[in-house]
Amino acid sequence: MITLTYSDARAQFADVLNKAVDQPVTITRRMAPDVVVISAEQFAALQQAKFEASLAKVMNKPGNQALFKELADK
Repeated sequence: MITLTYSDARAQFADVLNKAVDQPVTITRRMAPDVVVISAEQFAALQQAKFEASLAKVMNKPGNQALFKELADK
């Protein structure tokens, strides 16, 4: 992972975007991580994983399995 200061990232913004396609780029402000730039593909994968985790949580709640089975049988 690449880490840059806010000032460096601003000065090299096009390069930051190009690098973020291959790996996350952390941008720090005041010596602390502030943001991470990732590719659209990585973001979509994170969103998908978040959705799947939420769905699994709902599916595994007590009582929901019977409800889902009932709905599937209709």
